[in-house]
Amino acid sequence: MPVMRVEEKIHDQNWKKEVKKKIKEKKASSKCDVNIGKKGLSEEVIKEIRRQLKIKGVVKIRILKTALEVTGLDRRSIAREAASKTGARLIEVRGRTFILAKTEADKTGV
Repeated sequence: MPVMRVEEKIHDQNWKKEVKKKIKEKKASSKCDVNIGKKGLSEEVIKEIRRQLKIKGVVKIRILKTALEVTGLDRRSIAREAASKTGARLIEVRGRTFILAKTEADKTGV
């Protein structure tokens, strides 16, 4: 079972189990839901990430090499920025790929 590395402590165990299940499915498929290209974290990319989060709950995102070169940021900075701009929780950064999940508040509708 993969270990979840989150920025904050997860208190809701049911939510945590659900996210782990979705992450396992995401890792099994090598396909990413969103690619961040040479324009970096543009408004269009943020909108697409939000849309995917709304539909799927967990989104797998890949940062292309050109995005790192153009923005001058490292992969973790881009992942944290994407999480903060979308209101999602950063679950894991592995290489140039990272996973975002809806927050517990979004899940419960609070």
